[in-house]
Amino acid sequence: MSRSTFITTLLIFCFSVVVLLGYISFGIYKIESKMHDNQWFVYENQGIKYNLKVANSPDQHRKGLSEIKDVPDDYDGMLFVFEEKEVKTFWNYQTHFPLTVLWMEDFNIVGQSFLPAYDESVGAKTVTSPQRVNYVIELIEK
Repeated sequence: MSRSTFITTLLIFCFSVVVLLGYISFGIYKIESKMHDNQWFVYENQGIKYNLKVANSPDQHRKGLSEIKDVPDDYDGMLFVFEEKEVKTFWNYQTHFPLTVLWMEDFNIVGQSFLPAYDESVGAKTVTSPQRVNYVIELIEK
Protein backbone atom coordinates (compact mmCIF):
# COMPACT_ATOMS: atom_id res chain seq x y z
CA MET A 1 0.00 0.00 0.00
CA SER A 2 1.39 3.37 -0.95
CA ARG A 3 1.74 6.18 1.53
CA SER A 4 -0.98 8.29 -0.14
CA THR A 5 -3.42 5.32 -0.12
CA PHE A 6 -2.66 4.71 3.56
CA ILE A 7 -3.25 8.38 4.45
CA THR A 8 -6.50 8.47 2.44
CA THR A 9 -7.75 5.31 4.15
CA LEU A 10 -6.78 6.69 7.55
CA LEU A 11 -8.58 9.99 6.88
CA ILE A 12 -11.74 8.18 5.75
CA PHE A 13 -11.65 6.01 8.86
CA CYS A 14 -11.18 9.02 11.17
CA PHE A 15 -14.00 10.92 9.44
CA SER A 16 -16.29 7.89 9.80
CA VAL A 17 -15.53 7.62 13.52
CA VAL A 18 -16.23 11.34 14.04
CA VAL A 19 -19.56 11.09 12.17
CA LEU A 20 -20.57 7.97 14.11
CA LEU A 21 -19.70 9.54 17.48
CA GLY A 22 -21.58 12.69 16.54
CA TYR A 23 -24.65 10.65 15.57
CA ILE A 24 -24.55 8.64 18.79
CA SER A 25 -24.00 11.76 20.92
CA PHE A 26 -26.85 13.60 19.21
CA GLY A 27 -29.18 10.63 19.64
CA ILE A 28 -28.38 10.35 23.34
CA TYR A 29 -28.75 14.10 23.78
CA LYS A 30 -32.08 14.04 21.96
CA ILE A 31 -33.45 11.36 24.32
CA GLU A 32 -32.00 12.88 27.49
CA SER A 33 -33.21 16.36 26.55
CA LYS A 34 -36.75 15.07 27.00
CA MET A 35 -36.03 13.99 30.56
CA HIS A 36 -36.78 16.51 33.29
CA ASP A 37 -35.01 16.00 36.61
CA ASN A 38 -35.04 12.23 35.97
CA GLN A 39 -38.64 12.23 37.26
CA TRP A 40 -40.60 13.41 34.24
CA PHE A 41 -40.51 12.62 30.55
CA VAL A 42 -42.37 14.25 27.68
CA TYR A 43 -43.38 11.74 25.02
CA GLU A 44 -44.87 12.83 21.70
CA ASN A 45 -46.84 10.49 19.44
CA GLN A 46 -48.84 11.59 16.40
CA GLY A 47 -48.64 15.24 17.44
CA ILE A 48 -49.92 14.63 20.98
CA LYS A 49 -47.61 15.29 23.93
CA TYR A 50 -47.86 13.12 27.04
CA ASN A 51 -46.35 14.05 30.41
CA LEU A 52 -45.08 10.86 32.01
CA LYS A 53 -43.67 10.05 35.42
CA VAL A 54 -40.41 8.09 35.12
CA ALA A 55 -40.01 4.74 36.85
CA ASN A 56 -36.39 3.66 36.64
CA SER A 57 -35.87 1.66 39.83
CA PRO A 58 -37.18 -1.78 40.83
CA ASP A 59 -39.36 -0.21 43.58
CA GLN A 60 -40.87 2.27 41.10
CA HIS A 61 -41.38 -0.57 38.58
CA ARG A 62 -43.28 -2.62 41.20
CA LYS A 63 -45.54 0.20 42.33
CA GLY A 64 -46.21 1.76 38.92
CA LEU A 65 -49.59 3.47 38.79
CA SER A 66 -51.22 1.13 41.29
CA GLU A 67 -52.95 2.54 44.35
CA ILE A 68 -53.58 5.93 42.71
CA LYS A 69 -57.30 6.36 43.29
CA ASP A 70 -58.13 9.21 40.91
CA VAL A 71 -56.98 9.98 37.39
CA PRO A 72 -54.23 12.59 37.83
CA ASP A 73 -54.60 16.00 36.17
CA ASP A 74 -50.89 16.79 35.94
CA TYR A 75 -49.61 13.74 34.07
CA ASP A 76 -50.79 11.18 31.53
CA GLY A 77 -49.04 7.99 32.57
CA MET A 78 -45.69 6.45 33.33
CA LEU A 79 -42.49 5.60 31.48
CA PHE A 80 -40.76 2.46 32.74
CA VAL A 81 -37.02 2.41 31.98
CA PHE A 82 -35.19 -0.93 32.07
CA GLU A 83 -31.44 -1.45 31.78
CA GLU A 84 -31.77 -4.75 29.93
CA LYS A 85 -34.02 -5.69 27.03
CA GLU A 86 -36.31 -8.49 28.20
CA VAL A 87 -39.81 -9.76 27.56
CA LYS A 88 -41.90 -7.88 30.15
CA THR A 89 -45.24 -8.73 31.75
CA PHE A 90 -47.40 -6.05 33.37
CA TRP A 91 -50.55 -6.45 35.42
CA ASN A 92 -53.38 -4.25 36.62
CA TYR A 93 -53.49 -5.22 40.31
CA GLN A 94 -54.93 -2.28 42.29
CA THR A 95 -54.88 0.00 39.24
CA HIS A 96 -58.08 2.03 39.35
CA PHE A 97 -58.26 3.14 35.70
CA PRO A 98 -57.72 1.50 32.30
CA LEU A 99 -54.30 1.74 30.65
CA THR A 100 -52.89 1.57 27.16
CA VAL A 101 -49.49 -0.13 27.32
CA LEU A 102 -46.90 0.72 24.67
CA TRP A 103 -44.04 -1.78 24.38
CA MET A 104 -40.86 -0.12 23.11
CA GLU A 105 -37.43 -1.19 21.99
CA ASP A 106 -35.11 1.83 21.97
CA PHE A 107 -38.17 4.16 21.78
CA ASN A 108 -39.61 2.36 18.76
CA ILE A 109 -43.10 1.01 19.45
CA VAL A 110 -43.10 -2.76 18.87
CA GLY A 111 -46.53 -3.51 20.32
CA GLN A 112 -49.55 -2.18 22.17
CA SER A 113 -51.82 -3.76 24.79
CA PHE A 114 -54.82 -2.75 26.87
CA LEU A 115 -55.18 -3.28 30.61
CA PRO A 116 -58.63 -2.68 32.11
CA ALA A 117 -59.05 -1.15 35.55
CA TYR A 118 -58.59 -3.73 38.29
CA ASP A 119 -61.80 -5.53 39.24
CA GLU A 120 -61.58 -7.53 42.45
CA SER A 121 -64.35 -9.89 41.34
CA VAL A 122 -62.41 -10.79 38.17
CA GLY A 123 -58.88 -10.63 39.56
CA ALA A 124 -55.72 -9.22 38.04
CA LYS A 125 -55.14 -9.27 34.30
CA THR A 126 -51.71 -9.44 32.69
CA VAL A 127 -50.27 -8.38 29.33
CA THR A 128 -46.89 -9.40 27.91
CA SER A 129 -44.63 -7.62 25.45
CA PRO A 130 -44.43 -9.19 21.98
CA GLN A 131 -40.62 -9.15 22.14
CA ARG A 132 -37.74 -7.96 24.29
CA VAL A 133 -38.16 -4.30 25.29
CA ASN A 134 -36.28 -1.76 27.36
CA TYR A 135 -39.02 0.87 27.69
CA VAL A 136 -42.70 0.54 28.49
CA ILE A 137 -45.22 3.37 28.56
CA GLU A 138 -48.51 3.14 30.42
CA LEU A 139 -50.98 5.76 29.20
CA ILE A 140 -53.98 6.47 31.39
CA GLU A 141 -57.27 6.20 29.52
CA LYS A 142 -58.99 9.49 30.39
